Amino acid sequence: MILCPESQSLLFLGSPVVKGLSGLVGKGLYISDIPIHDATRDIMLVEEQTKAQDGLKKRMDKLKNSIQEASQAVEEERQKNVDLLHLIFPAEVARKLWRGK
Repeated sequence: MILCPESQSLLFLGSPVVKGLSGLVGKGLYISDIPIHDATRDIMLVEEQTKAQDGLKKRMDKLKNSIQEASQAVEEERQKNVDLLHLIFPAEVARKLWRGK
């Protein structure tokens, strides 16, 4: 803290105490308002990057699960088709039909 008598003001240097970028914006500040040399800026950016990566990981897991479920459903339908062919036709004819010959 430095007293500036010529301008009748007090100069104070410090970092805001906020939780994440949303807290920063809530106080009317932006990431560019925090000095580049301040570790607070780096911590906030790493936190946001981690949140983004976690969100992407969750989306990837959901997609993976839905693909596995769809693959299993396709396999079950394929097996039903094979079984149906074997019910209708003799085994040799069913095999040829399934292979497209």
